[in-house]
Amino acid sequence: MSKLLSWWRETLLHAYLCGLYERTRWGDGFGRTHELNQDWNEAYDAGANHADWFNEIMQGVAT
Repeated sequence: MSKLLSWWRETLLHAYLCGLYERTRWGDGFGRTHELNQDWNEAYDAGANHADWFNEIMQGVAT
């Protein structure tokens, strides 16, 4: 199980979902990077950017 979990944490989908969740949950002041994988960092940032976009839409709907 630990090999599967370790593998999952390295995937770009996991990075994207982490960025999406963490930006939605904790806001702009939170983030992380992968020391060795720039693609992982870009996937994380894409998820965070989509969270920002979604939050802007939801704020517009609420007003």
